Amino acid sequence: MSDYRQAVLNVYADSVNTIGSDDSIDWLDGHTTTALEELAISTEIVRLVRAEAYALLNQDEMRFDDTVNSTTTWVDAINAIKALYPKP
Repeated sequence: MSDYRQAVLNVYADSVNTIGSDDSIDWLDGHTTTALEELAISTEIVRLVRAEAYALLNQDEMRFDDTVNSTTTWVDAINAIKALYPKP
């Protein structure tokens, strides 16, 4: 499932009838997507991508290695994700 489709379902699950293969939304009440709804969907996409980036890190291992080696790889990795995918 695309990030767009997942974001729409996360934010508007009770309002969406279907999502087309071209990511068009068929709303239950038939209205078209507003700018505010597109902003909410875009915000949710960033949240999903950011969460996925965090999930790819082996954070416990990184923190342990940083403690043993007196390094900052975990903090550096987290800061890189935050810079790449800032919270709105």
